[in-house]
Amino acid sequence: MIRTIRPLITIVLLGAVVAPAGADDIRLRAAVRVDADRTDIRLRDVAELDGDAAAALGDVVVATLTQPEPLVVPVGAVRTRLEAAGAHWGLVNLSGAKVIIRPRRVIDPSRGGAMRELAVPDAAPILATAEAAIARVAPPPGAAALLDRVTRLLAGDLNRDVADVRVDIDPEDLNRVALVADGADVQLQRLNAPDADRVSLQVFVTRGTETIASEIVRVRPTVHVAVTTLRVPAERGRIIGPSDVESADAWMSPGDAASMVDLRTALGRETTRALERGETLTSRTLRPSFVVKRGDVVRIVKILGPLRIERSAVARSDGAVGDSIDVRHERSTLRVLITGPGEATIP
Repeated sequence: MIRTIRPLITIVLLGAVVAPAGADDIRLRAAVRVDADRTDIRLRDVAELDGDAAAALGDVVVATLTQPEPLVVPVGAVRTRLEAAGAHWGLVNLSGAKVIIRPRRVIDPSRGGAMRELAVPDAAPILATAEAAIARVAPPPGAAALLDRVTRLLAGDLNRDVADVRVDIDPEDLNRVALVADGADVQLQRLNAPDADRVSLQVFVTRGTETIASEIVRVRPTVHVAVTTLRVPAERGRIIGPSDVESADAWMSPGDAASMVDLRTALGRETTRALERGETLTSRTLRPSFVVKRGDVVRIVKILGPLRIERSAVARSDGAVGDSIDVRHERSTLRVLITGPGEATIP
């Protein structure tokens, strides 16, 4: 039985991780807000849809809200709903871990006097930016210093300047810890990855050698990043030139920032699919443009002082400018650096 099952498991796992080339993208958002009276949540409410095949699934109901409180929908549940609706995984890719759906607060007009906001029972706290958290009425002493400590910790862990990191934190968490920590020593310990959508921090408050309080707070970091956007529509396979793109500033989660492509990197790369004007370029939408293909004859140039040595060899793999590849010269294999179409040098 073991010999029979093991190959089947291998096939299933390989099928789960290999994404079809050229398929449209469905990317789950980390969190969304919907009207409190919504019950059916559709794919287009919780995901970014790139391409016609992905857009065709936009109306599929992927979750149902039965109570006005947050709902966590894992990617597996979304996949199951899409499969039931006939999604073809050769045409679309589904990415993301989960999406948190939060109903908006509502206003009850039936109450007399001024209209008042009704709190949704057990609703997740609304995150405020760092500036908003500090600007709340009568923040306790130490709130600003505590927030600064958190920001500096995450900036160091993310290897970024403090000015390029913002921290969203529940003001109630911030104020509660700041009240306890007033006049005491505070130690911070990160409990998960710094580039997670939500980072959990253990806060230890001590006086002398005594720990007087320990709290866990969750924050949402965002980072400043230079992104590259298209100035013109681009068909699949287009080589990006200087007139095609422009640079812009953006704030986003560290995870999203890791996939962004800066202007210098984008130039000379090839689009993996058709892109609209204004789209942000990422490592998923661009790939190196190969100037040498496997089997091509490559001219190898080596400069030794006043001498210029040239020879020809056959490429053993594809490569872009700046890539190192193996080439076959007579009976030997050489490692060369590609410098242009059909040209290379020996480093």
